[in-house]
Amino acid sequence: MLAKVVSILLPIFFIMGLGYASGRFGILGDNSAPILNRFVTQFSLPLLLFGALAGSPLDQTFNLAFFVSFGAASFVCFLLPLVLLPRRDAGIQKRAMRGLGASFPSVSFVGIPLLTPIVGALALPAVGVSNIISLTVLAIAMLILELARSGTGSFLTALRTALFHTFKNPMILAMLCGAAYSMSGWPLPEWIHRTTQIIGAATPAVALFAMGEALVKSRLAGLGEIGLLTAVKLVAMPLITMGVLLLFPDVDPKWAVSAVLMAALSTAVLDYIVASEYHEDVQEASDLVLLTTLLSAATLPVFIILSLRIWPIA
Repeated sequence: MLAKVVSILLPIFFIMGLGYASGRFGILGDNSAPILNRFVTQFSLPLLLFGALAGSPLDQTFNLAFFVSFGAASFVCFLLPLVLLPRRDAGIQKRAMRGLGASFPSVSFVGIPLLTPIVGALALPAVGVSNIISLTVLAIAMLILELARSGTGSFLTALRTALFHTFKNPMILAMLCGAAYSMSGWPLPEWIHRTTQIIGAATPAVALFAMGEALVKSRLAGLGEIGLLTAVKLVAMPLITMGVLLLFPDVDPKWAVSAVLMAALSTAVLDYIVASEYHEDVQEASDLVLLTTLLSAATLPVFIILSLRIWPIA
C-alpha cells in the first residue's frame, strides 16, 4: 500500500519541484507563474470540466454524500478560525482571509493528478463538485471583504460584486454550461470531445508546475497562528469529511475516498491571490500556502491509506 501511495504522490511533488526550480532560477521569466495559472484556470480546466459534464449523465457526475461531507467540512473549517483565533486585533477582514485559507483546498491544481490513479474517470466530476463548493466559500469570503472595503456601503452592492466575481469564473461557467448540455440529452460532438481532451490533458502538469513556481515567493517568516490554520486545513478538514461520510453507510467508495482526499489538499494559491487583491495579510496567506504544501507531503499519504482502508476500492 505504501509503495502505491508513494508512486501516486511522487510525480505530483516532483513536477511541483520542477516548477519551483524554474521560478527560483528564472528559467521561464519573472511573470511565468501568473501566466501558467491563468492558462489552467481560464482555459484548460474549464474545457476539461465542460467536456466531462456535457458528455455524461448528471447522475454520474454528482453524489449526495460527497456534496454534503465536503461541503460541511468546508464551511466548518471556514468558521473555525473565528473561534480558535480570538485575537483582539483580528478584524472581520483578517478573520475572513484566515477562514478562506483554512478551508480552500488546491482542488484545481492537484485534484486531477491525485485522484486519477485512485478513482479513474471519477476524478473529473469530483474535482468539479469540489470547485463548486470551494468557490461558494470564496464568494462568502469576498462578500465579507467587500463589505469591509465599502465601510458603510450598501450590502446589495457588496453582494453583487461578490457574486459577479464568482459567476464570471470560467470554471463555474463551464460547469453550468456542461450541466445544461447534459440535461439536453444531445450527444456531445466528437470534435468537441476531442478538443476538451487534448487541451485538458495539459491541465495536471501545467497546474502542478505553476503551483511550484508560485511557491518561490513564499517565505516562512514565523509560524504562530499559521500553524493552527495549517492543522485545521490538513487535519481537521479531512477528518470532518470522514466523520460526515460515515453517516452514509451506502456511499460509493470512490466518491468517499475522493471527498476525503480533496479535503486533505493544501491551501490553494488562490488564497494568496485574493489576499493580494484586497491587501489583507498577504505574507500570512503566502506562508500558509507554502507550509500546507510542504506538510501535505506527510499528511496526504496518511489520509490516502486511511480512506482506502475504510472504503476499499475494488
